[in-house]
Amino acid sequence: MRIIERNDARGLFKVRVDSMDDLWYLHQALQAGTVVGAHTYRKPEAKEDQVRADSQPRVRVYLRITVSTSEFHPFTDVLRVRGTVIEGPPEISGHHTFNVDVGTVLDLEFSEGSTEVISVLEDAQRNARGTMALAVSMDDETADLFRLRDYGMERIGTVRTQGGGKWTGKEGGWDGYYREIADIVARNLGEGMLLIISGPGFFKESLAKLLREEGTVDGPRIHVLQSSSAGPAGIREALGKGGSVSRTLEGLRFVQENELLEEFMARIGRGRGATYGLDEVRKALSNGAVEVLLISERLFREGPGKLLMGAASETSSRTLITSTSHELGDMLDRMGGVGALLRFDV
Repeated sequence: MRIIERNDARGLFKVRVDSMDDLWYLHQALQAGTVVGAHTYRKPEAKEDQVRADSQPRVRVYLRITVSTSEFHPFTDVLRVRGTVIEGPPEISGHHTFNVDVGTVLDLEFSEGSTEVISVLEDAQRNARGTMALAVSMDDETADLFRLRDYGMERIGTVRTQGGGKWTGKEGGWDGYYREIADIVARNLGEGMLLIISGPGFFKESLAKLLREEGTVDGPRIHVLQSSSAGPAGIREALGKGGSVSRTLEGLRFVQENELLEEFMARIGRGRGATYGLDEVRKALSNGAVEVLLISERLFREGPGKLLMGAASETSSRTLITSTSHELGDMLDRMGGVGALLRFDV
């Protein structure tokens, strides 16, 4: 995301959506009551003597609305922002929905005291990079392919062997298995993106060899990592011990989030160094014990998440809004939506 103009004192921002990841950030930032302005297309409202209003062409207009709701489904390319029209041509009134996608420029007006919401826009600008990597997690039966996005893993395909990988003919078994995976990789791997191949056994090395030999992917962009299982859990495990590739991807928000949530869950399992739930986290914040505050996106948008972030900033605690589009983020949400890594136990 690019912040084109800003006036913090008045809560005014002009931003441009540069990637699909920006839509997730905007969804967090757009609260009920936020004013959003943009150019859009709208049919003129029907007049009393107009029988077929639907036949009127849409015209390009500039509207400002007061947001009532926003709707975003993970890994889609449109954010829908609904609200009441407060500014526009005199013949247009009522409600309107902006369909926000890549390239959209928005004027935003936040209410006083929206520091935590504004920080979401700043995070989006800092993390602007687009998709950095594809990941393949595979074993002898199934390969799952994902784009690694700022807020999670987007599944782009699943390939299964025929007969559990027992065949060896050119049109099936291993050859067909690797060939189908390679075709999906070729269609989705953009310029400069890394390819991570993980899983148990030798299958990942065989796929990497095929991709290098065929020139589908430049050799240096392929990173083969060991994991004990396939699927999303295998990718998280591989990234957790991926060495240089993890350092390369450490700017990807999802990787940072995964590492912190893994550590949080581990500390909860040990019974020290972490806590969760509103009452316990508030207690830890009041004692200055919180090192990292973890807030689910739901609690940030709908609950007391912003108040918790304000309390965390007073004690120099780091705050992370976690996505619910992956397993660990969803688990935190089901634990009350808030947790903390502690400097010391309370």
